[in-house]
Amino acid sequence: MRADVTAPYLNVDPAGERFLIRGAHRLQRPMASFMLALLAYLVTLALLLPRGVNPLSAAHFLGIGADPTLFAWALSWWPYALTHGLNPFVTHTVWAPQGFNLAWDTSVPSVALLIWPVTGAAGPVVAYNVAIMASPVLAALAAFGLCRELTGRTWPAVVGGWLFGYGPYETGQLLGHLHLTFIFPVPLLMWLAVRRWRGAMGGYTYAGLSALALALLLGVSVEVYLTFTLMAALLALLTWMLVPDQRGHLYSLLRWGSSAYAGSLVLTLPFLYYLIIGMGAAPGSLHSPVVYSADVLNFVFPTPITTLGSAASLPVTSRFTGNLAENGAFVGLPLLGLLTWWVWRSRRDRWTRVLALAALACLVAELGPKLHVGGLVGGHLPWILLSKLPLLKQILPVRLAMYFDLMAAVTAAIILARLSRGRALAASLIAAIMVLSWWPASWPATKVVTPPLLRPQNIRQEFRAHETLVVLPYGAAGQSMIWQATDQMYFNMAGGYLSFVPKSLAKLRLVRELYGTLAPGKHFGASLLAFCHSHGVVAVVATRGTPPPLMTDLSTLSWRTSIEKGAVVYWVPSAGS
Repeated sequence: MRADVTAPYLNVDPAGERFLIRGAHRLQRPMASFMLALLAYLVTLALLLPRGVNPLSAAHFLGIGADPTLFAWALSWWPYALTHGLNPFVTHTVWAPQGFNLAWDTSVPSVALLIWPVTGAAGPVVAYNVAIMASPVLAALAAFGLCRELTGRTWPAVVGGWLFGYGPYETGQLLGHLHLTFIFPVPLLMWLAVRRWRGAMGGYTYAGLSALALALLLGVSVEVYLTFTLMAALLALLTWMLVPDQRGHLYSLLRWGSSAYAGSLVLTLPFLYYLIIGMGAAPGSLHSPVVYSADVLNFVFPTPITTLGSAASLPVTSRFTGNLAENGAFVGLPLLGLLTWWVWRSRRDRWTRVLALAALACLVAELGPKLHVGGLVGGHLPWILLSKLPLLKQILPVRLAMYFDLMAAVTAAIILARLSRGRALAASLIAAIMVLSWWPASWPATKVVTPPLLRPQNIRQEFRAHETLVVLPYGAAGQSMIWQATDQMYFNMAGGYLSFVPKSLAKLRLVRELYGTLAPGKHFGASLLAFCHSHGVVAVVATRGTPPPLMTDLSTLSWRTSIEKGAVVYWVPSAGS
């Protein structure tokens, strides 16, 4: 009967209809579904890449600011340390000679080890570009797997995966925060939990795979590891409260999940050791959780990280605190309306309540310890309680937008899966609106400008291996981290750009003068000489971009000076001269 009705509508004969049905069934097969999702996410990536920029060359890095230089350096550091028999958790190539504990830096050891072949073959800049390009694709694929597991449908899961991988949170962090974009273990861990809950995966298999995923996540970001743990605890609590007849399944999952956490800690014991011993050297708070909280208006007003974030919304969004990368809390009225409608329509469904309350908790947590409205900061919010606790005080609340995006992606996939069974046109229209409202702006790129002196073939003619330099522009003001990484750590730096300046140097006036945040004082020359002697510096290398006041004061020094291949070298006098 179905063939007789459908065949005229499709203008095919019954044999042709059977062919189409078989094709649809093939699309539901895991490999075919995966390939379709991968194609969709790669096409999106290609559309977002900046025109005229080859990300597989070292001429540009994707993103803006100084953070990509840190990650490019980190991707080079871990292979270098391991192949040279060095302790990879403590580096002395930057902030020499005292060094830096990298467990307290966003040094992404997991990513560095995964991307090692690319780093060895093409260098740190290309490795960074490959890693940052892979981030949204991997995140989308992992979320796709979770959505497909929950819905059993391919194209709604593709949309759900896209919303997570290319949502406002991920799009903002793609500007330069590799440790916050390489987040595919989060939906992967959720997928493993769902498979275990449904009995499709044995306990030992679940615990083992989850331990590996958690260890991988810890090696990407301690912050995301902590926030995922908070989110898992919240979901467990909501399930215990709202779905009491499933507590047996919940207890079983928690037992195996605890084993997974224990396994992840065992796998990362060396990292945890250096994390613990480095607590005393780390500042009380790396960044202010008040500054990096979501503005409530960001839920409905898009920033320039999305195509909707045009000049029309800039008068509002330009007042948000933090920076552009950390303003990824946008939801939009279409998605907010859809989610609200669905929650109301399915309010009697217990799992809908779990998802809805978890998403609402994420929205409230994103707002941070104090309410922000259009850049104005008001009264206290619930997050203020967590912002006082050890480790948790290092969490920036706005970054919890990632978990809302994941909840929204899963809910959207469920909505589309149910609607598409009888209202295909409405489902397609809703999917298009959601994707277009979150469509990212074009990805920016930054040119890598290396002075000829600091290129590998030249620097070896001017300096001996592992001599210590002060390279200007200093730290985050320039690209010295990339230059050092490209030179395979040939020279050391009495400076650098990591998560924070070591305590012993943070308050030095000279360090601020070198950064250019403070005009050189009358004792600049004497302070610089004392600094160079105490840090074993052989030369100050000033390159293009050094602040003019700093160049003026350097030119007054009575040090031997030479102009070498696009840089001015000020040779440090010996202590006895």
